[in-house]
Amino acid sequence: MLPEQDAVIVMTGESGNMQGELDLVWEHLLPALKSAPLPADAAAQNKLRQTLASLALQKPRSDTDSSTQPVEKKFKLDENSLGFRSGAFWYANGEAVLTLTDASQSHEIRCGTADWRLGQTALPGTPPRIIAGALKPSRPNKVAAMAAFKGANCEMTWRYYETPHHDTVACEFDGDRVKISFLSSITKLRNGKDARPVLMGRLVKA
Repeated sequence: MLPEQDAVIVMTGESGNMQGELDLVWEHLLPALKSAPLPADAAAQNKLRQTLASLALQKPRSDTDSSTQPVEKKFKLDENSLGFRSGAFWYANGEAVLTLTDASQSHEIRCGTADWRLGQTALPGTPPRIIAGALKPSRPNKVAAMAAFKGANCEMTWRYYETPHHDTVACEFDGDRVKISFLSSITKLRNGKDARPVLMGRLVKA
């Protein structure tokens, strides 16, 4: 709070350098706060309205030669540190769904292919976080999900829209082999390797 300026500044993003963000507030925002209203500026207001109306998250795009035929695949997973034992992937009617199952429950994320599909998930390891400590796994987190096809494979984007982060999840199919890999926006930004294991498995008959 800035009582002398009758102002409150709220920052909802997650950062590993909070002091750097506060320094920017003191450097830029504080000097810009005035005791009297700013004069009207119709041109600036119109530009702001246009900018706000055009804001959007980039949608993942499928290859032009990707198949749009219905797909249903079930698979068993090799032993992994996340504890997932099996899963399923299916696509039909403009929706792609990935389900991962551990010893006690199944975690399902539904993705649109033409637009974002809103849902929630308590999948272990989500959402990505910069600061220490994990969110309670029993608390579902809101997610907007969309899938794009790269040939026979599928790349999902999961955006946890109550945070600044997202995951890219690649589902690859080669014969009867299945490979599912995770890449968080944090790991991608740091050019690192995601801490979550690559899930390997084999297709099973329905």
